[in-house]
Amino acid sequence: MKQFIVGLAVFAACQSPESSPAVAELEIPTPSGSNFEGPAFEFERVSEDVYQARGTGNVSVGSNASIVINQEDVLVVDSHVSPAAAAALMRELRLITDKPVKYVVNSHFHFDHAHGNQIYGDDVEIIGHEYTRDMLANGESVSGHTYQTMRLTWVEQAGFAEGQQGLAPIPPYRTLSDRMTIYRGGREIQLHF
Repeated sequence: MKQFIVGLAVFAACQSPESSPAVAELEIPTPSGSNFEGPAFEFERVSEDVYQARGTGNVSVGSNASIVINQEDVLVVDSHVSPAAAAALMRELRLITDKPVKYVVNSHFHFDHAHGNQIYGDDVEIIGHEYTRDMLANGESVSGHTYQTMRLTWVEQAGFAEGQQGLAPIPPYRTLSDRMTIYRGGREIQLHF
């Protein structure tokens, strides 16, 4: 499978984007969170013109996506956790096809499957169950327990990341191998390792 993916990447790299009007005309937005290095996805061929797009970890995508390449266009199942993840998928789809995305199917309303919808323009038809539409329209994708837990984690992680800026680890000035006793005033403090 790795040989197929590498071969596909080499083939795609040799192709001129200008050779395909669909790719040449495609303008993909660069939303917040798009600053990452390396590929966001690995494309695994499931059958002829059907692929599974799995996140590599270079950007948080939240879920896998299925790609169906039709004669004239592409159908994508699930738009991922964010506009940045959806935009990364749109860019990297160029590795396997020059056809435009025409349909996005939301398997359900959860944020990790539908929050990339806004990346797709008016010429892309977003399809989902009636319940999925109602839940997204009523804000339910951001009100569930899982989303709220994730939101708290994002806040904590942002604070952690901010606290790591300028970090310079400093080793101990004094060391011990087994034990050490420190006398401070009338107190004896024993350290045992």
